[in-house]
Amino acid sequence: MRSQFTSRAHIGLIRMPAIRHLARRRTQAVCALIGLALLAGVVGAVLTPQTGAPLTGPFSYFPTQ
Repeated sequence: MRSQFTSRAHIGLIRMPAIRHLARRRTQAVCALIGLALLAGVVGAVLTPQTGAPLTGPFSYFPTQ
C-alpha cells in the first residue's frame, strides 16, 4: 500500500500548449473570421447589380413603399 505522504504531483500533470501559443491561435482564428466576413462583404458589394431600381428591405412587400 502506498503511503499518503509520497509525492503524487506528477500524476495529474498534462502536457498543455503554452499560453502564448493558445493566445496566438485564438488571435489567428479571430482574424480569419474577420477577414472572411470582409471578403464576403466585398464580394456581395461587387456582385450586387447597380441599377436605378428602388431597393426593397427584407420586410417590405411592395417595391414602391
